[in-house]
Amino acid sequence: MWLLGLAGAALFTFLLIRQGAPQVGAAFASAGWAIAGVVIYHLVVPVLLDALAWWALFPKPERLSLWQLFWMRWIGESVSTLVPSAAVGGDVVRARLAALRGAPIPTAAASVLVDITLGVFVQIGFNVVGTRLDCERNRTPRLYPPDADRSSDRGTRHHWFYVVQRLGMFSFHREDDFEAGECG
Repeated sequence: MWLLGLAGAALFTFLLIRQGAPQVGAAFASAGWAIAGVVIYHLVVPVLLDALAWWALFPKPERLSLWQLFWMRWIGESVSTLVPSAAVGGDVVRARLAALRGAPIPTAAASVLVDITLGVFVQIGFNVVGTRLDCERNRTPRLYPPDADRSSDRGTRHHWFYVVQRLGMFSFHREDDFEAGECG
């Protein structure tokens, strides 16, 4: 793990030198302290709110601290961003970290799945509201074909994700499979 961190730091240093450290420094200096506000708003606020929502999903006796979940959420977001083609990898990492920090494995996995499902429904809501506002703004009574295709595609994928969960996404596993150390 430390080796990957060192490789990342080396790559960052190489890119900084290649692009010109003075130019990068000048760009940050021209932004002033506003850049810190952008970083805090873009990274800390959404991740903290997501961690708070995830925290609420844990049963009180099994609940980890908010700061632990904030850290796990941040790590999960980092993994998902690092490998965008496998965005679900961050969620697996979150469940694993929660289990390593003391949450029972079924609770950790269930909380992440419910968190994903709630995120899907929120995305559907934003999609519907945004599409409706777009129609009202443009004074069109109907959707444009690209908007309709996008809405129906997302809705269909989200619908099947929910159906698969309701049918028992993990019903093929035996209860014994969830013993500590057997799941990876």
